[in-house]
Amino acid sequence: MSSDFRKVSFDEDHPGARFLADHVFQLEAGCGLLALADGLPNAAKHHVAPRLIRIFADAWRGHVCFHEQVMYPLLKRRYGDQQCERMAIFERQHADISFANDELAETLRMVEMGTVGSDALAYLLRNVAERQRDHLETEHAFFLPTIPEALFPIERKTYSDWVASNPWPLINEKFF
Repeated sequence: MSSDFRKVSFDEDHPGARFLADHVFQLEAGCGLLALADGLPNAAKHHVAPRLIRIFADAWRGHVCFHEQVMYPLLKRRYGDQQCERMAIFERQHADISFANDELAETLRMVEMGTVGSDALAYLLRNVAERQRDHLETEHAFFLPTIPEALFPIERKTYSDWVASNPWPLINEKFF
């Protein structure tokens, strides 16, 4: 996937720029999940673990929001129903990974209470990271070839308006 990043470039007000930046951010979040898993059981006792899990979940929500509110509508307008089946698969994956992120937070609480061992949390952390990476690679291969031609001037304005009301990254500030 990294070689694709060098082949394509977008100006900063094109959705493709945010698409690429979001994918890099999501891949780094996945590395963070794996690092947290590698640090268990001690990492679960540290006060930063719940914040990291929440940050990664918030970042994922930002990814889903961007795709549902920007990428999918752009591509549906441009390519019609031929892309809807693939987008439905991505939407299911988004929902599954979001659910897994919620499960991570709940499992961390149970580890902190001593009702579940840290092995269960490590398994979930690795599972979520792998699912995100697989999803991102598939999404990247699917969307990247279509993004450059999917934007008309009016869509660029719509995208700029969306960005103004959805700064990136989307992080829930109540955890800081």
